[in-house]
Amino acid sequence: MIKAILLFTICFAGCIYARSSDSVRYTLEWGADAEHTFYVQMEFNPSNGKYSDVKIPAWRPGRYILQNYAAAISHFQAKDVNGNSLDWHKTDKDTWTIVNPRKGEIAVSYRFYANTIDAGSSSVGKDLYYFNGVNLFMYLPGKEEMPATLLIPALMDENLKVATALPNLQNDRRRFFASSYHHLVDCPVIISSKIHTLKFEINNTPIYLHFQGNYRGNEKTDTWLTSALATLCKEQAAIFKGFPFTEYHCLYLLNNRRQRHAVEHATSSCYSLPEEVTSSIDAMKYGVLGITSHEFWHVWNVKKFRPLAMTPYRYDQEAYTSQHWFTEGVTSYIEELTLLRAGLRSEEEFLQHLANTFQSLDNSYATRIVSPAQASFDTWLSGNKLANPFHRTSFYPLGERCGFLLDMHLRIETKGNKNIEDLFRYLDENYSHPSTGIPEDGIQKACEKLIGKSCKKFFQDYIFGTTPINYDVYLSAVGLTLNTFVDTTESWPKLGIQTAKEASGTLLRVMVKPESDAMRAGLGDDDIIATINNIPVMDVPDDFFTSIMPGDSISIGRIHNFNIEHLTIIYSGKDAPLIYDITPNPDALPLQQNHKTEWLKSRSSHEIK
Repeated sequence: MIKAILLFTICFAGCIYARSSDSVRYTLEWGADAEHTFYVQMEFNPSNGKYSDVKIPAWRPGRYILQNYAAAISHFQAKDVNGNSLDWHKTDKDTWTIVNPRKGEIAVSYRFYANTIDAGSSSVGKDLYYFNGVNLFMYLPGKEEMPATLLIPALMDENLKVATALPNLQNDRRRFFASSYHHLVDCPVIISSKIHTLKFEINNTPIYLHFQGNYRGNEKTDTWLTSALATLCKEQAAIFKGFPFTEYHCLYLLNNRRQRHAVEHATSSCYSLPEEVTSSIDAMKYGVLGITSHEFWHVWNVKKFRPLAMTPYRYDQEAYTSQHWFTEGVTSYIEELTLLRAGLRSEEEFLQHLANTFQSLDNSYATRIVSPAQASFDTWLSGNKLANPFHRTSFYPLGERCGFLLDMHLRIETKGNKNIEDLFRYLDENYSHPSTGIPEDGIQKACEKLIGKSCKKFFQDYIFGTTPINYDVYLSAVGLTLNTFVDTTESWPKLGIQTAKEASGTLLRVMVKPESDAMRAGLGDDDIIATINNIPVMDVPDDFFTSIMPGDSISIGRIHNFNIEHLTIIYSGKDAPLIYDITPNPDALPLQQNHKTEWLKSRSSHEIK
């Protein structure tokens, strides 16, 4: 294999591809595997005036937290057309300001340290050269709509395979074309000699599956997987009666860890999955289909239409929106619903998944105080160590529950004539133009348009509020009921305590749920428990927690100033985790049963264009 060791000098006269004053041209190379470094060249016409700015994104679409890719950049240089160095300085952490040359273009070069493998990062390693352009390609602020070309000289080596949705330029596998910077960085690229590619078509629209790494499938699993994904993609596309692309690429990075991660793009999606997911049909069914279903729905929800706050993308600043419960969470709801409709999940599996989502949320203290809208807006604070651990929740499950509630609300208010699919079609028809975006009240107003009356209370209660949910109101619309049971198998959580063993293995460090029995007794975060009812904590019988009843007193010995201090916890039973189960209501009316049939039936008989 040809190793691309870049001599970091940019020569305009020898440039392979044609020059254009209205485009930005990139060249990408890399050094030895152990360096984990990409080498980037960028050529462009200077801005009017004395200076030209180049910037690197601070975050990437699909992950709404500042990641500051500038930290990976080194060896920055700027030169004129004759190779003379140009003065430059940084004006903020993401921006390099260059003194313009007297005439001609500017050539920028820099190195990017790439040693992270997940679905949104970049990596140089053994037989894997993988990148998301949003990590490593600088851009000209205010000129993001300018076309771009990318040259990868190492692709002269025919042993290297390429997986990407980025189109080739002039049938040259080394060169790629992007209609804009947004397009360029929305197409991840995998380069490796180990890429196993599958393909299927739906009405002459090709969809490619690229597996990089130790693919463990065979002809039988290949046939099953392409058939299953074809059915799934057709099921989702039927809701919109067609695809918004001419081809699509799924890029799967197979790892030998337990990492499961995925990122959506307009004409592709990228995944990092354990290689075991390709080992059998059953492993593919539960390891590949669900995550692919989620990312594929993003073709419409968040890529074709998205919040106004992200239209267009501004890569140097946070994009604040309260809508991620919808962009991500409702996508999770559709992910599971379309798997069922495609015959790839049973009704029992679907209902159990729904019940598990409700159960995990209702057993969480955070959902009492953090609404789906707030979790969405505050995503830029996620991972901050200052946050109370019991205040942390995710807009994914919160939004998934909202998706079900909203679907049922639309059905109830219109007597079954409208549902969440009509909502998605409305958003597609009204907000798909590149210059538009869904305003912060756009989803509520779209629902009101569909049902012909106000949805203010629904959105105040369940989207912007944390009002307890009467699930039976919504489940009964489709002939279902929710059954709840106390989880008698749980231990410390019954008292409002989460535990972790100390290094000695004989003590427990705790986190304490606010307003719980343990906190009322005076136990706090990072306290260390040594005994329970004067028994060493590690010797407490397995059946201790199953036998305690509301009103019982429990003596906790905690370490305080090198002594054991005893606290008394009065068990109320209020923190006991619940188990949820959703089942058909035997007393459901025929109309409710008909609504359930309509809710769950396949849409793939719709015309796909």
